[in-house]
Amino acid sequence: MCGLPSPTTDEIVTQILEGAKRILARPIKKRAPLTTVHLQQLASRFRGAAANVQDHMLVTAMSVGFFGFFRYSDLAAITAQHVRFARGHMRIFLPGSKTDQLRHGSSVTIKACPGKAYCPMALMLHLYARARLAGTTHPVFMQFESNRQTTRPMTYTYCHKSFQRLFRAIGLNSDYGTHSLRIGGATLACTSQIPESEWMAHGRWKSTTAARGYDIPATAPAQAAREPQPLILPAAPPFRRHHSSRAAPAPRPSPPVILRENKRSVKLPARLLD
Repeated sequence: MCGLPSPTTDEIVTQILEGAKRILARPIKKRAPLTTVHLQQLASRFRGAAANVQDHMLVTAMSVGFFGFFRYSDLAAITAQHVRFARGHMRIFLPGSKTDQLRHGSSVTIKACPGKAYCPMALMLHLYARARLAGTTHPVFMQFESNRQTTRPMTYTYCHKSFQRLFRAIGLNSDYGTHSLRIGGATLACTSQIPESEWMAHGRWKSTTAARGYDIPATAPAQAAREPQPLILPAAPPFRRHHSSRAAPAPRPSPPVILRENKRSVKLPARLLD
């Protein structure tokens, strides 16, 4: 400014700006965490042959988002060829995410919840059949227009409004939104005495500060004691094209665990199970 100091650096101006920030600033409002009780209510009402494909898809997105600690952007990026089904679990490949700016990609493995209406694997299998996703490259969680399925991924506006429509149907208010899935899964894992490094890796957090922003210990412990623990498996290796010729052994009943490669398995407390 013609060699003159900027008036914005004056002490009085600086104090006025700081005062305006304090007066006009609004506190950050975090979304309320979804729980497995909510998922049970949603799945019981909006899944299966009694529900239309759109609502079944939305409930599937909620369950997968909860157990996978997914953001909206993660869900919208999943296409049919990114999902692999195996005995008792499914693996979802994320080509990129908020914490993977260079798009190296990562895999998230989610274990089935047998006997639960909100089982993410069962919901996903039914969605593949009803939406005819097998063998395609279509988005798994697609946009619907006039109740008709499209081949485009769902937009944030559509996802947000559709989620809130289903949330209102079971009596939840506007405190619940798309991020309630990630917050809910992380909160339950955090308050279930699971090591921080385990659920941080599953949620793909890079720092403890960011991960701890999802912990809501004031309300979650009582719920965690009553609800079944999410049966999750953290990041797995990339997909392999070859398949073993050996038959898979018959599964044996065992307590739910959270597994980490090259690390000790963590058994879940018996009090968290039905």
